Amino acid sequence: MDRYFLHLRDDTDEMLDAEGLELSDLKALGKMVLESARDLLSSELKSKGVLDLR
Repeated sequence: MDRYFLHLRDDTDEMLDAEGLELSDLKALGKMVLESARDLLSSELKSKGVLDLR
């Protein structure tokens, strides 16, 4: 299995994935990335009430 790392950066912050995640194929990678993005966006909306897409 391959190990994938999801690093996130914006103008002020950087979140590096030090551990990564072993996934079986690109379909599993796409699913993981989509779920992670949804989780990050929903957390932002829940905590701040707005979503800054800049």
